[in-house]
Amino acid sequence: MKTSKKSLTLLLTSLAAVAVLATTSVSQTDCVLAESTTSQVTQKTDVSADLAWIDQTSSLTATEKTQLKAAYQKAAPIYDKIAALYDKDGNLTDEKQAAQYDKELDSIFKSVEHLNAKIDAENDITEKKNVTNRITQSTALTATEKEAYLALNEQIQKLEKEVEELRQAGNPDSQKIKTLEEQLAPLYSQQTDFDQKMVEGCINASSAISQEEKESFIMTYKKIDAMKAELANLSQDKGAQPSDEETKALEDKIDKAQESIRPLEEKVFGTYNDVQGVPYHAG
Repeated sequence: MKTSKKSLTLLLTSLAAVAVLATTSVSQTDCVLAESTTSQVTQKTDVSADLAWIDQTSSLTATEKTQLKAAYQKAAPIYDKIAALYDKDGNLTDEKQAAQYDKELDSIFKSVEHLNAKIDAENDITEKKNVTNRITQSTALTATEKEAYLALNEQIQKLEKEVEELRQAGNPDSQKIKTLEEQLAPLYSQQTDFDQKMVEGCINASSAISQEEKESFIMTYKKIDAMKAELANLSQDKGAQPSDEETKALEDKIDKAQESIRPLEEKVFGTYNDVQGVPYHAG
């Protein structure tokens, strides 16, 4: 997870995840999932609560922490203004104004880029440990599967790093980036398969829901994952951008399916799901 001007909530949930893993028994590990699905600030920013993660970082000095907090405090009202530009369906209502706010955020965070870079490095280490612990302590995967999953993650991280370095280059090689992304696609699919097995292990081990509910729960997750893949492949299949109607129709189906299993998620995953999301539909 990379730090950016829009990742305040992501950082908070990432650090919370570390605390969860540290206090979770092996039998619960399959229920502690890898990443937050939160991608933007969608409610009024509680700066005092959201900035607690800065004090928990070990890579910054006290002076640097104060400097970074000041930047986020200055940015908080702008986050709120951006959130207000979205309607109840999550659609941006004023792109021009959003772009202006984005420039203001760029200006604020320019002076602390080096501090966010330090936290990025710290988060990379923490996240890698997080994922490794989750895999090695899983009760749903065999020893062979654990080794394969760890190797797979290493391969994905290596390719992702290459893509990121190319994109940050002054004149990025778009063809090489495309080739790497094509190599990553099947690896992501394998990663999803492992995650699905771990989530299924958690669901099947739960005593909070009936067997019938477990089967329905898992089936719905698989449908959501398939619809997410369909949404991602729409433009590739058609060779052009899909229409807004097609995209919205599929997004509405996904939202409806996710809402239908929300009560079951709360019963099975509880606070774990609140912290980290579910890999079936994390894509």
